[in-house]
Amino acid sequence: MRKLFRYLLLAAGIATLGGCWKNENTGSELDPSLKFSPVVHILTRASSDYTTYPDDVPFGILAATLPRGTSWSGNSSSATTQYDNSKVTQDSDGEWVPSDPDKIGTKKNLNLLAYAPYSASATIDWDKGVQFKDYDIESGDTLLMYAEPIYDYSLTKNSEDVDIKFTKALAKVDFFAYSTSGDQVAYIRRIIVKGLRTQGSFTQLPVATWEMSGSATSYEHYRNSVGKRLDGSLVQVGDTKTVIPQKFTAEITVDCDFYENGEKVSSVTMTKETDMNWGVCKRCVYILNVSSSGFEIFLNSELL
Repeated sequence: MRKLFRYLLLAAGIATLGGCWKNENTGSELDPSLKFSPVVHILTRASSDYTTYPDDVPFGILAATLPRGTSWSGNSSSATTQYDNSKVTQDSDGEWVPSDPDKIGTKKNLNLLAYAPYSASATIDWDKGVQFKDYDIESGDTLLMYAEPIYDYSLTKNSEDVDIKFTKALAKVDFFAYSTSGDQVAYIRRIIVKGLRTQGSFTQLPVATWEMSGSATSYEHYRNSVGKRLDGSLVQVGDTKTVIPQKFTAEITVDCDFYENGEKVSSVTMTKETDMNWGVCKRCVYILNVSSSGFEIFLNSELL
């Protein structure tokens, strides 16, 4: 009887150890903590690529889960919200993690929207995605970005590392110029763009769009009393300008001085209307062909 009792105690101990081992083995499976790997989308004429996301720019997320195998389409109303416009920052190990971490469990599908920077105070919901409302580029952050939506991402392991692909919400404008004035040397002194708007609201879904507001205005893309010397080679005039994407008819004014044998022979102010289409995440490069009789303007548009 005493030997049987020892066997029973031993069996109970083994069962207890087995139970402890099972809990430890599956506990990590049930408690994944989300981490993120953000990158910035770059599109060119030839390829699509990504660049490093800036280290010092927190971003915001909206995240919800459904049971694994349950598609977002047709079931979104029953999803559990895990993060509601929550801030994501880098921790001391350089990992991008939510500032209010929530272990959400495996055997679930993750659905996520994101924007940057978090300081932009965007509105974010599942119907319209990221929204930057009443934005003014004169006073607002010019790093505005939104992420490609993530739907039905299967969570399967501990400390899940989720890729977030950001796209820039604004556009950029550049001017380049060259001269066809023959023996005369041209110096371009000023470029003015008139007719743009500097205020608007952005909506991500279903298609990324800007709705403009405020009055049309102008900006000086370049101004220098001496001017930029032009010859037959293409040179950049002025710095790159960040703008709100928009379509409008612009009035372009160019001031130039023309020299011959070291003497100024004329100062000319030239104006031309042209249609401009600044798309989301586009770099719009305008090329000016300048002569003493006027200028021509050409567009060479590239995606950022």
